[in-house]
Amino acid sequence: MQRNYPVRGGLVAINHGLGVTSLYFHQRRVLMKVGQPVNRGQQVGKVGSEGVSNAPHLHLELRVRGEATRPAQWMNRV
Repeated sequence: MQRNYPVRGGLVAINHGLGVTSLYFHQRRVLMKVGQPVNRGQQVGKVGSEGVSNAPHLHLELRVRGEATRPAQWMNRV
């Protein structure tokens, strides 16, 4: 999914299956199309300060069955 939200700017949401979704906010440019497959390490957008933001950064959320998690606990899992 890709959209531009007033508060969080450019968004890419990636469905990893099994109820796991990663969301990338505040992008100044989204590089993905809806439904496009994504490979590990592929760039999905350009960091920006879109939406309500004081400086360029990437806001990452990782949700499991809709519940927010600590993304670092899920990184580099196979």
